[in-house]
Amino acid sequence: MAVNKTFTVSEAQELLPTLRKEMQLLQPIYRRLKRRWRYLARTNDVPSDDPGVRDLCLDDDVGRLLLREVEETLCLFQKLGVECKGIEEGLFDFPCLVEDRLVFLCWHIQETEVSCWHELDCGFFERRPLLEATRASCHLENQLLN
Repeated sequence: MAVNKTFTVSEAQELLPTLRKEMQLLQPIYRRLKRRWRYLARTNDVPSDDPGVRDLCLDDDVGRLLLREVEETLCLFQKLGVECKGIEEGLFDFPCLVEDRLVFLCWHIQETEVSCWHELDCGFFERRPLLEATRASCHLENQLLN
């Protein structure tokens, strides 16, 4: 995994207003894209999970516009160094370097602050509170919180 930026908790926290605003704009667009995607798949007798549906979207004025808006926002997140792990759920991961170990700080759009982390190969359901980080590593909590 190539990481261009790593975050402290405070750096991740500073991005939350921007991420919340962008995600609140993105989610309804994404829902419209999913509906258009399913419509195009159905009217062209193609399974909705077929990668060719993307081409159908690109050939469709509405689909192309919606797809472009979603991709532009995802590119913005990427430029910020943040990984969007779920548009519908509003999930984000922030790479965080702890000593020589890379982990993810994680945040859900309904949360008020970044307060959890997880290993790179884990997801939302395996995340742990930052305050429990000392059980995983004696120095992890202090480094994550600074």
